[in-house]
Amino acid sequence: MTYTEGLRQGAAASRRTSSKNVMELLIRLIEANPKAGTELLFLKWSDAVKDDEDYLDAALRHCFTNLLASVESGRPKPSRSKPSAARTAEQRRQAVEDLKQQARTAVILDFIMPNGKKLRDCTGAYAAQLGGAISRIAAAVKPNQIIGKVLSDEQAQRLASGIA
Repeated sequence: MTYTEGLRQGAAASRRTSSKNVMELLIRLIEANPKAGTELLFLKWSDAVKDDEDYLDAALRHCFTNLLASVESGRPKPSRSKPSAARTAEQRRQAVEDLKQQARTAVILDFIMPNGKKLRDCTGAYAAQLGGAISRIAAAVKPNQIIGKVLSDEQAQRLASGIA
């Protein structure tokens, strides 16, 4: 079978060739954390995927299959009228700047946790139960302390990213 024949089978084929299913993992996380926001679900999902070689392989196969399908189908299709190179470069530069600004302003202590509170208003004990990057923040405070009263936004961000 050529890669294009396998491509027609899409992500379903990648699920059949992997021992674990990353979509089922995400569904279980959503069901277990119905009030969790996108960012918390992503953190929990990515921690689970990173910690398990079979999940990591499944995620990479799924991603690769989707990327290859996109390339093979010719997407993204070029527009009929080509924008000037300078305009396209400016649009890319602006998009990068916008993403950088969003990253700078995303404050992990303002993320809404499954209990409906901002992380800054949770205790260290509660945050430790959440695992992943959140547990690194929890480890920096005592179990009965309110995270936002002990840590600054910058300190929490550094802990979550593993820099601290």
